[in-house]
Amino acid sequence: RTIVDHSRSEPAIDLGAFPNTDFWYFWSSSFYAGGFQVWRVSFISGSVTTTGPSDVLYVRCVRGGALGGQRTRTELVAGQPVVTDSVTGLEWQGCPAGLTGSACASGSAVVKAWPEALSYCESLNWGNAVDWRLPNVNELSSIADDRKANPSVDTMAFPNTPPTMFWSSSTADGPVYAWLVYFDFGGINRDLKTSVANVRCVRNAP
Repeated sequence: RTIVDHSRSEPAIDLGAFPNTDFWYFWSSSFYAGGFQVWRVSFISGSVTTTGPSDVLYVRCVRGGALGGQRTRTELVAGQPVVTDSVTGLEWQGCPAGLTGSACASGSAVVKAWPEALSYCESLNWGNAVDWRLPNVNELSSIADDRKANPSVDTMAFPNTPPTMFWSSSTADGPVYAWLVYFDFGGINRDLKTSVANVRCVRNAP
């Protein structure tokens, strides 16, 4: 996920850093939480999907420590929690659009088309902050946990997250599609901007 460049396709990667990358599917080592399939990343478009372990795909190796960090959930304004990620430096709306409360148990999660999702975040006043925005696909995928299912997220940091798709601000393949992250199993794919999905806003942590 971290080396995908969603602003381009075929291949969806920085060719200065990774020249001559085949625009096809590459293996990850991560098993799908819902079964025996394995996650793969498409460098055709940047989607993240699953396939059987006997499939034949490309390989790129990595070394070093695992990604990870600490997320802190606070509530400066009653009913409007925020989550700060120490690794990414991002601060997240602690509840999806439509929900409030310490455990996001009040209200009902709402879905919006992509233009309305952008407007919702840009006009959001939450937790004494007004500089919220719709996250790009890399930011949004940073809180997905594909080791978990229904929802594929840290439920201590993000309680009551609907196990459905959430909008990113990233356009995909021209003006009519945008990228979404699926919080049922952690995949990434694109859909028409006229489709509806859940919304969670983000801002740069102060």
